[in-house]
Amino acid sequence: MAHSAILGYARFDLIKYYDRLVFGEWNNHPPVDSQVQSLYQSFLMNGADCFNPIHVIPLVVPKNWLVKGSYSQEIDKHQELPILEICSSVPKVWRIKVAGGHHRTKAIEAWMKKINKEYEMQLVEERNVTGLPADNVERINEVVKICLQKLAGMLEYGGQWMVTVFNESQIDEIIGLHKSQNETKHMYMQLLEEGLIQQYKIISAMGKTWSNVEHTMAGGIFTKQQELLTQDNVFNHLAMIVSSGTHYIYLPEMQFNQFYNTMFSSYGGIIADVTMRLENQLRWCFNTISYDSHKGDAEMYQQLKQAHPVLATISDPLREALNSVYKKHLGGYTAVSYRFGNTNEDIWSKAYLQYKLDVIDVMEHYVRDKKKTHAMNGLSDDV
Repeated sequence: MAHSAILGYARFDLIKYYDRLVFGEWNNHPPVDSQVQSLYQSFLMNGADCFNPIHVIPLVVPKNWLVKGSYSQEIDKHQELPILEICSSVPKVWRIKVAGGHHRTKAIEAWMKKINKEYEMQLVEERNVTGLPADNVERINEVVKICLQKLAGMLEYGGQWMVTVFNESQIDEIIGLHKSQNETKHMYMQLLEEGLIQQYKIISAMGKTWSNVEHTMAGGIFTKQQELLTQDNVFNHLAMIVSSGTHYIYLPEMQFNQFYNTMFSSYGGIIADVTMRLENQLRWCFNTISYDSHKGDAEMYQQLKQAHPVLATISDPLREALNSVYKKHLGGYTAVSYRFGNTNEDIWSKAYLQYKLDVIDVMEHYVRDKKKTHAMNGLSDDV
């Protein structure tokens, strides 16, 4: 299926057109600095190998956006491939979806800056030989010229990388998820929990649920991922996590082995249920239902339960701010952590009350800020 969607192969400058690239359409995990640094070091030691078909980066583009002849069916042409060109008739602010390679692109940018800096330093060295003894000049020139030639060769192609060009009209959710998975040494190797999320996305994109997940005897991490996905409470929990952006994925509690052990513990189902309930209550606060003072609390509550939340307005910064408030008043290092939920303890009651007040303050500040920046995304003014 994916092969039939390939239009061809080309060279494309990932750095020059970085602002035109859309990463995360099918795998929305942000770049991890340590992994970018690891790739950057690999490029410094081994070279970028940017025209090797093994390291190709997939671009998803409408076919009618492309200049005819700016891509080729011949995958083995390497640096002789044509440079991908966009038609002048496309929208002025065009964007291309990239199904993977975000870490590499960041590493290429850092690598190019390093090579450019070294090139400039060698040019300075070349200019500084004037006035030195002739034998020194000859030796330095020989060394510097060789270095300059080598660096110039590295910079010749700029941020160009070999890309596979996919016809956007033939890429569905399943193919997009497949292409966004990490497959080569020049790709960021996803964390175990990220692999679990990707497995969930693929199953969900196929219209399947936890009951359709096949058991496997393969063993190892894949089996553990499958075991988790066969649990209805875990599957529903992952649905909530995926629809909430990237906030939950990188919490310490989502570290794969910890998450696995928690979900299969005696309280795993309770944690999944409570997390989803709290997330739903947050979502009820951001919807298109207008507040009506003539309706009773019970009636408004029922309306909120049926309301469609506007998820685009609930950002990671809001979730992080709410997390900070929780840690400040009720977290593991507070005086009330060992009295959690004990309403008979005065210290708990006071801390919980202050927590609720601060949550309201954070929410109100967030909404005011959104209104100022006109980023309410269709929310009612009464939100």
